[in-house]
Amino acid sequence: MPGLKKKCRFLMALSVMLFALPAVSQTWPVKPIRVIVPFPPGASLDTMARLVTQKAGESVGQPFVVENRAGANGMIGSEVVAKSAPDGYTILATTTSTHISAPYLVKKLPYDPRKDVTPITAAVDAVTVLAVNSAVPVNSPRELVEYLKKSPGKITYGTPGVGNAFHLVGEIFQSSQGVSLLHVPYKGIVQAVQAAATGEVSVVFSSVNNTLPFLKSGKLKVLAVINAQRWQVLPDIPAIGESLSGFARPDSWFGFLGPANMPSPVLERMNVELVKALKAPDLAPKFDAMGLIVIGNTPAEFQKMYTAGFEIYGKIIKAAGIQPE
Repeated sequence: MPGLKKKCRFLMALSVMLFALPAVSQTWPVKPIRVIVPFPPGASLDTMARLVTQKAGESVGQPFVVENRAGANGMIGSEVVAKSAPDGYTILATTTSTHISAPYLVKKLPYDPRKDVTPITAAVDAVTVLAVNSAVPVNSPRELVEYLKKSPGKITYGTPGVGNAFHLVGEIFQSSQGVSLLHVPYKGIVQAVQAAATGEVSVVFSSVNNTLPFLKSGKLKVLAVINAQRWQVLPDIPAIGESLSGFARPDSWFGFLGPANMPSPVLERMNVELVKALKAPDLAPKFDAMGLIVIGNTPAEFQKMYTAGFEIYGKIIKAAGIQPE
């Protein structure tokens, strides 16, 4: 009999747990959700986060309140979320830079990107382009490669700094095509693109929204989209894979993360609401204007992408000889 009573108590406890799980999802949220953006307001990540979470808030009946906690290349805001309660009321809107490449670029992170997060969804991918100053005598990626081979290590390219995603793309381009460029780091992508437009540097890898004004003015030539496919807004610009083999841009995303150990029902509900907002028809033209392509995947899909990123970015950074600071 004691064994039977013990078994009954276990079954009763299990049933309570099973019935409680949907209840968590049904009751969340009962108060505003804080969304930490670890960079200053006004950038593409910040704008995307505000657009998406505003719409998600309208759907769940509680506001998502965006809070910019900039500093230390995104580490300050990222640490806030990593150390928050995993109850679904504090999440992070960030990029690959704070979590995937950071372990290889920063000696002492105040959080563990592998253990202290719950991936919610990879929200968008920024359209990236390869552009050259209008005076550079090339009109395609293949012509650029041939041009660079004639002057190894002498042609300059600008980036927003050592270890930045655009710097890493440049390193991949060089290693995959057997060419050598002279790296010139700037304080930000805007400065790097402006340097290419004025001829201070010859080549730049950049987000398309920063490049378009100079494309329209004729100061830059966009040779290719670095993404896997052509971008629907500029269908005449080829994807780089159409003319060059061996070049593969690593996954780069703006995404939403939570603290580790978020309850599955809350995680799933939040994912559904954020993805629904991402794919709302009225946001599509706004994302196009910002040069963003919607991903909106599941937590499991994002986890797979997230985990694979560590090995991919680690190899790139090691091959480039970049040392953590």
